[in-house]
Amino acid sequence: MSACIRLIRNSTAIAEAQAEGKPLWKIAKTSARDAWREMEPAFKQIAAVLDELQTQGWLDDRRAAEALLHQRSARLGHIRLRQVLQQKGIDADISQELLHAAAQTESERAHALWQKKFGTLPTTPAERARQMRFLASRGFSAAIIQRIMRHAPDDDFA
Repeated sequence: MSACIRLIRNSTAIAEAQAEGKPLWKIAKTSARDAWREMEPAFKQIAAVLDELQTQGWLDDRRAAEALLHQRSARLGHIRLRQVLQQKGIDADISQELLHAAAQTESERAHALWQKKFGTLPTTPAERARQMRFLASRGFSAAIIQRIMRHAPDDDFA
């Protein structure tokens, strides 16, 4: 990889400005088109390296999505997990498949999160709204939130 980086010319106006500590927008002699023309080969080399890493199996969207779901699924519901995967640019088919598997445990995860945060059913409408907002902000569906609000704290949610 370092061989690819060494191929980038160091005598560009951008490199000169960086060496002098000038911000790029203060370079009077470089237009946007010239700057792109100088940077484009570097971006092509980076894209080639990323493609090579992907073909060798070092970069994998499915593995990244699984790791992300494993990390965040205890705290987030289906809606927020889908949003996180979309923001990361994970393919829709991969997201759909993994989210379907995660949906099987959503009730248990929501109950565990609610139990850890609150532990008791709300006694006032304001407290009920607060608990419901908490779960909704984590991306749990309204049906699951209603189910948790109706049951006692130590009910089995399997």
